[in-house]
Amino acid sequence: MIDSLYTAMIFITVLSSIITLVIMNSFKLLSRHDRLCFEIAFVLVVICTLLEWAQVRSDGRLLSYIWIHYLIVTIEFALSPTISFIFVYAIRPQTPHKAMSVIPVINFILLMLNLRFRFIFYFDADGFYCRGKFVIIYAVVLGISIIYLFTGLILLSRDYHSYNIDAAIAVTAFMVLGIAVQLYDRKYMVDWPVITLSSIMILVFYSSLVSQSDEMTHLLNRNKYETDCRRLDKKACFITFDINDFKMVNDLNGHGFGDRVLRRTADELIEVFGPYGRIYRIGGDEFCALLIKNPENAEALIREFNGKITAATIDGTPLPTVSTGYAEFDPEKDTVECVSALADKYMYRHKENKYN
Repeated sequence: MIDSLYTAMIFITVLSSIITLVIMNSFKLLSRHDRLCFEIAFVLVVICTLLEWAQVRSDGRLLSYIWIHYLIVTIEFALSPTISFIFVYAIRPQTPHKAMSVIPVINFILLMLNLRFRFIFYFDADGFYCRGKFVIIYAVVLGISIIYLFTGLILLSRDYHSYNIDAAIAVTAFMVLGIAVQLYDRKYMVDWPVITLSSIMILVFYSSLVSQSDEMTHLLNRNKYETDCRRLDKKACFITFDINDFKMVNDLNGHGFGDRVLRRTADELIEVFGPYGRIYRIGGDEFCALLIKNPENAEALIREFNGKITAATIDGTPLPTVSTGYAEFDPEKDTVECVSALADKYMYRHKENKYN
């Protein structure tokens, strides 16, 4: 009965990965690089899941082919830590990978030595899997790979100004819990179902960041802004921003410099307004801060932001100033459309006054 339940669980796990691979092809926001890396990772998850199932099913059997037992577990143990590295390379290719790539290599060398010295795992005279004296070595390698994955998820979240950072922590904690249960007692064969679910969560986490964020600044995008506005049901403050003379910046310094101005302005917006709400890029050089926490502090925050922009430079070139306008929103007497339009009106009045 237990074997049947375990086999059914493995079948569902593998089927989940295959379905995810099929659905992934419809994710238009994923780049070719992202999709390829995720596909490789999920294929490895399927292979490792099936390898563990094969090892469990062959325990105590095929004694005359004991080398098959060693081959199955060795391949699984060699591939397992590699999956985390592939996920990090998918979601954050700029992370330094060369230094960490030595970990899977060392793991592979140790597994080759294990075939001779049996210090990580072995099979007893009856053909049953047993942990070696130094199985902790493999556990440490797994731990390092999970820490690397966790670091990659946190850095990715910070790239997107710490949006959904709680989700990154939750996914990693879920994976750690599943693997810890398996390491504690191998009779609880939940590691690969948990890793499969965690892999799907990582894909969803990454896709949600990409879909709701602006590619240039990694601020939330216009679609996310409109969605949040429709759901707004508490007091808030709309602050709109427009970079002054941005076309001239592009004409004089080139679009590359203009892109750097957008990113630097976004960084300053996040630093000042981020703790109090969400920041959006709603147009070419237009931004909006939606303050949910302490909306009455809008004027003080705007002054702080203007001071930072005035002092900021890029390669010695001052950043262009930014026109701002704000309006407070009360769900009991205002509509989002009217308040956002009022904030725009004040922002454009500020811009006109600057030139008069």
